[in-house]
Amino acid sequence: MNLSNNLTPSLSLPSIRLAIYPYAKDKTFGLLAKVDHIVFKQNGYIAIDKGEQCPERQAVQVSSHDCRLGKWYCEGIGLEEFSETAAYSSLETPHADVHHQVQRAIELIQKDWISDQGIHNQLIESVKRFESASTEVMTLIDDMVEQKHQPSASTD
Repeated sequence: MNLSNNLTPSLSLPSIRLAIYPYAKDKTFGLLAKVDHIVFKQNGYIAIDKGEQCPERQAVQVSSHDCRLGKWYCEGIGLEEFSETAAYSSLETPHADVHHQVQRAIELIQKDWISDQGIHNQLIESVKRFESASTEVMTLIDDMVEQKHQPSASTD
């Protein structure tokens, strides 16, 4: 959203606040959703590193609908505020892929990935895939906010 295009010198301070507040609120909600996603990913890395039963491993053994971002997306503010955007409908696949690949990587570290080059390569590929999907998730969250606040292209 380019606020300078929406704010003209004739607007009063209360009008400016009304124009900025909804965008700032949604941007903040998007940032909180991204933090939840980063925490999930960090727990995945810790679980991969520890390679054993640990709280972080348990934290990532949830579906993409049951994690904090999934709840935001499926039943919370994400659904309420952003479901009309194109980016919203695109989020589910990369988000599910992050979960699948993190869980796959955790499965692979239970095998002899140090000695078996094939398993080692699969582990590296899973990490690359969840990082790629994660980047897409982060971009789509930003896109949802921007799409919601784009000026409508109505013709009068």
